[in-house]
Formats: sequence, C-alpha cells, structure tokens
Amino acid sequence: MYKSVSSRLLISIGLVITSGGLYMLGLLKTSTSSEIIVCCNIIIGLGLGFTAIATTSSVKFLPVDKIGIGSGVVNASRYVGQALGMALLVTILNHNVITAKNNIRTIAYNQINERVLSQHVKKVSREQIKVTFSNSKNTNVSGGNSKKMKHQIIEAAKQGNGLPIPKHDSDYYNLYVANDHLSKGMLSLGENPLLSNITEPVLLGQHKLGMGIKLLAQKRELSEAFHIIKVNKNKELSNAFSKVFKLSAIIILVSLPLSLMTDRKSKSY
Repeated sequence: MYKSVSSRLLISIGLVITSGGLYMLGLLKTSTSSEIIVCCNIIIGLGLGFTAIATTSSVKFLPVDKIGIGSGVVNASRYVGQALGMALLVTILNHNVITAKNNIRTIAYNQINERVLSQHVKKVSREQIKVTFSNSKNTNVSGGNSKKMKHQIIEAAKQGNGLPIPKHDSDYYNLYVANDHLSKGMLSLGENPLLSNITEPVLLGQHKLGMGIKLLAQKRELSEAFHIIKVNKNKELSNAFSKVFKLSAIIILVSLPLSLMTDRKSKSY
C-alpha cells in the first residue's frame, strides 16, 4: 500500500482508525464482554499498524549521510511524545479516579445513613467506607479492599445488640409485629401460675424468633445497600477510564493534520 498510495493517506487512515478504537473503548461498561474489548484492541492495533509507516516516510527523502541523524530525531521525538502523553493521561486518570472515589464514598455514606441498621453496624460501615474509599492520592480501589470492607460490616451485623425494628411496610416488619402480638398474648397467659411452666419456654422461643427477624431484616438492608454501592462503584470507575479513552481519541483526531507534514521532499534536495 505504501508503494501504491501516499504515506500521508495511510497515516491519516491509521489515526482515524486508532481514534475510533479508543473512542469505542470509552463506551465500554463493566458488563461489556471481553470479546468486544479484544475487538476494540484489534482495531487500535490495526490503526497503529498504518501509522507505523511514519518512521519510514519521515526519512524517505533525506540524503544517505543524513538518514542516521533523521532517524535519531524521529526516535527522540517519539519517546518525548510518549512520555508527555503518558504523563498527561495518567494525571487525568488519577484525578478522575479520585473524583470517582469521592462520589462512591458519598453514595455509600448516604446508603448506610438511610438504611434501618443498628448503630454499631452504621459505625463500622462508616469506618470501613472511609478506609476503602479514602480521598488520598492512592487511586487503588481493588476488589480485595471492597471484599474486606464487606466482610467487616457483615461480621458487625451478626451481633444481636441494639437491633432496630424492621423497616415499616416490609414483610419482616409484619412478621415482627405478629410475633410481638403473640408474645404479649403469652405474657397474659403466663400470669396464670398453672400455665407459667408452659409459657416461659414459648416466650424464650418467641424472643429468639424476634431477634432472628431483626437480623434477617438488617441483612436485607445491607444486601440492598451493598448492591447499590457496587453498581455506583462500577459506574463511577468506568466513567473515570472512559473519559481518558475519549480524550485520547480526541487528541489523535486533533493531530490528524500533522500527517500532512510527512513524506515531503525539500527543494534543497
């Protein structure tokens, strides 16, 4: 193709293809299949293959005694461009990830505050959320940290102290109210000395049942909160990377006119 058409056209095609592949990566979500991601990388690789001809066309018309110098200038420019581009994009990515972590932390705090949970569980949850999604310069939000946070909160939720009454208009609340009515009825029967030996074990069982209902209700509240936090976490982090891919695509498109500067023969030669 290089022998048939101008290298300017090949480089322009390569830049457009690469930009398209990067923009496609910017549209991906956490639910996107790995096959699509591989296809996007193949497209980017194809575009880079077209642009690689620039290393040849840039020294095509140089005199033989100048080719070494020309190649050195091209390689130096390439390394400087890579360093500057990497520094720019990584800085933007770090900023985006820190912003995403702040948003996730706010969403997580709101979920814990709005849920019907014991004060102990809320305290442990806030501490774990603060550690996992801290606003430090560390942009790592690994799955291990999230699992550790979830484990600590679940362990705190197993304690039966200070359990709240289940949320109103829920199935667990209706069960709790029904069990409470039964307990009050058994207390009334227990006032009869002849029935006290029968009612005491029943009351103990109903007390444990009430605790179990509260624990299950709290478990459901935590499960719903974890799901919302996870969905928003994936969304925020996806957006952080998506913006960088799209910015990369824009930078490449803006650089498209530079392809016209290659494969040019100087009048002095």
